[in-house]
Amino acid sequence: GGSFTKGMLGYCLVTFAVAQIMPSATVIFAICAPLTADFCRRSGKSPSVGLFSVALVAITAVCAMPIGNGAANYVMVNSQMASYGIIRLFHC
Repeated sequence: GGSFTKGMLGYCLVTFAVAQIMPSATVIFAICAPLTADFCRRSGKSPSVGLFSVALVAITAVCAMPIGNGAANYVMVNSQMASYGIIRLFHC
């Protein structure tokens, strides 16, 4: 009976939090999609509205955010490139 926008914000925040411990956007979406779809149906909205938002947050949190798995991926790729002599590691 509350606000649909606030509810979706909550589901997006949960998706973002799960993304910090899971390495795959597909797994995160598989966990959060049924909950979001049920929330949308109970709110009288199309499930595709909520599922698109959750998918976008999952992909962004895993691939583009420099925290969690995104930071580990950056360090791994940077170290590989440095070991092949493509770039130099930044040392403080």
